[in-house]
Amino acid sequence: MLVYYNVDSNEFKRESQFSSTPAEVNFIFHAPSDYSDIASVTYGYRWFGTVYVDDDFTIPAGKRVTVNPGTAIKVSPGKKIIVNGTFELLGTSSEPITFDKNGSSNWYGIVINSASGSSSRIEYATIKNASYGIYINGASPEIYDTKINNCTYNVYISGGSPDLARNTITYAGMHGVYCTNASPSFSPGTAYGDNVIRENEEIGIYAINNSSVFLGIVDLGGRNSIYG
Repeated sequence: MLVYYNVDSNEFKRESQFSSTPAEVNFIFHAPSDYSDIASVTYGYRWFGTVYVDDDFTIPAGKRVTVNPGTAIKVSPGKKIIVNGTFELLGTSSEPITFDKNGSSNWYGIVINSASGSSSRIEYATIKNASYGIYINGASPEIYDTKINNCTYNVYISGGSPDLARNTITYAGMHGVYCTNASPSFSPGTAYGDNVIRENEEIGIYAINNSSVFLGIVDLGGRNSIYG
């Protein structure tokens, strides 16, 4: 049985019983393969504890999933989190949110689509062992104070204008950041973006197809460079 915690009424309910209040996922939770019931929830859900994503998980347009500090999210091989609404990762420096594979093979990644716009925010998270750590498809999320490592592509940006600051992007199997027809800013609001992009197998920041990259100050090293 899929059980959530209703913050307002202080009781546990089945997924289908929610109508208009946020809900917190109970400590250990397996995300269902069919998450259509979220469409009947006015606000969205809140995750904490340990969350297992066994199949592709979609946040519909207009809906929100918020992740508490210290939450561990484990994703099955090849599966992805698809964001058409809002995905808020609200980690802290002492309690980061972690994403990792649940099995021997990589998971697919977090896919933030254009329908999400600029509403999603990733803050103090660790994302690793995916094909695409964060795949941005025409969206403009904010990504701050996050470690993205050991993915085939740590960050893949196809269109959109994401803001990235104070991130550590390392040990990709290919490029650290891949940009195509995109306009990312690595120092939003300041000349000091303080992103560290090092030790990726190919290029640190690879920008093609009319991409416009605002760098500010970026620490590139360990075989890494900028192409574009």
